[in-house]
Amino acid sequence: MIGFELMGTTYGNPSLISLAGLDNIDAGSISELYISYNTYLSSCEIQSICDYLAAPNGTVSIHDNAPGCNSPEEVVEACTVSVDEMSLPENFTIFPNPANDLLTIQLSLEKPEQVRVTVLNVAGQQMAMVTDDRPKAGVYQAEIDISNWTAGVYLCRIQIGNETVTKKIIKL
Repeated sequence: MIGFELMGTTYGNPSLISLAGLDNIDAGSISELYISYNTYLSSCEIQSICDYLAAPNGTVSIHDNAPGCNSPEEVVEACTVSVDEMSLPENFTIFPNPANDLLTIQLSLEKPEQVRVTVLNVAGQQMAMVTDDRPKAGVYQAEIDISNWTAGVYLCRIQIGNETVTKKIIKL
C-alpha cells in the first residue's frame, strides 16, 4: 500500500501548483491520502485521487490548499464534474443511472464500426466488456447485468472506432 502525502509547510508550497503526472497511480494501492498546506494547489481531481475518494480504504485529509482542493468534498465535486462533463455524442445514453440490476448502453451509429463497452471499478479492474466488431448502422444497444456488483461508483468506457468517451455510473 502507498501512503500518499503532498504536504507543504505552513507557509505553503508555491512549487506545487498541479498534481499532473500522478494520475497513473493505482487507487487501490493508496492507503492514506494527505494533501495539505499547498496554498497554490487548486486542482486535485486527477484520476487516481478521484478513484480513491469514490471508495476510500483509509485516511483522507485534504485541507489548507487553494479553493477547489481545500476539502475532500471540493475534490469529489470536481471529480464528478470532470468525468460527467466529457463530451458525449448526442446519440449516446446510459440508463438507468443510478442502476440496481441491469445497465443499458444505447447509441446511434452512422456507419458500421467497432463498438467496445468496458466497465471498470474504482481500482481500475475490468468488471464487464462487450465488443461488437461490425454492428449495423443505426441504433446499437448493449445490456450489462450489474446485480451482483457492490454498490458504488464505476466508469463505463465506450469506444466507437477510434473515439472513446467515459461516463461515471452508480450501482445502488
